[in-house]
Amino acid sequence: MGGRKLHKTPYVAQLFVENQNVYHWKIDSSELSIECNESKNGIELYHKGNNPMQLEINQVIEIVQILEGLIN
Repeated sequence: MGGRKLHKTPYVAQLFVENQNVYHWKIDSSELSIECNESKNGIELYHKGNNPMQLEINQVIEIVQILEGLIN
């Protein structure tokens, strides 16, 4: 079967940077940000960059954990 090979990177530390409840991931030449907007009672996601983002499983796990924390 010819499919994509998953690149497995060992999880050694957090991959995000937190600044005043805004979480940022720098991935190649792009940046993903998550922010809780209490005035709109919601969570905002921002993407900066021209290329599609390929997230590692570690980044996806962190995003889910952060979203769970922001929701609670």
